[in-house]
Amino acid sequence: MFWDGPKSLGIQPGVQLELNVLKHVRVFTGAHYRFALGENSTDEMRGFVGSLGLKIGLFDRAWGTKNKK
Repeated sequence: MFWDGPKSLGIQPGVQLELNVLKHVRVFTGAHYRFALGENSTDEMRGFVGSLGLKIGLFDRAWGTKNKK
């Protein structure tokens, strides 16, 4: 059963920076530290994590609202 086995918990606080490159394109980078707690946690689950990526989409758009005059 799932509840009877060893358990672990992961927490990953950090910071992320986003930059608007074009109207529908953003570049992001981040730095995080991952904490692992519990019976089943290992040293490989803990440590610094970095991320770098690209977001493409519709940003800052109000969905489902109507303008009232």
